[in-house]
Amino acid sequence: MCRCRDLSVRKTIEVSTTRPTFDLQARERLLALLTVGVSMEEATAAAGTSRTTVARWLARGRVEGGPPEYVSFARRLDAIREASAKERQEASA
Repeated sequence: MCRCRDLSVRKTIEVSTTRPTFDLQARERLLALLTVGVSMEEATAAAGTSRTTVARWLARGRVEGGPPEYVSFARRLDAIREASAKERQEASA
């Protein structure tokens, strides 16, 4: 953690400098929220991660020979996105 000074309000705030881990609970929470239609921004916030981190996880899962847990995550997220797109398409028809 680094300590930064916000000069506008003269308070000391803490900023985390650690990278999020590929945590099973965070992944499952993210996927569950996306499945029920929560936006990616809201789902990542609720899961304690960021869109950038999720993009990194997806990239690792889409590499040929990638770690199995990342490959599984990428496939599941892609399936959720496809189902959501299909539902939107059917709703607009």
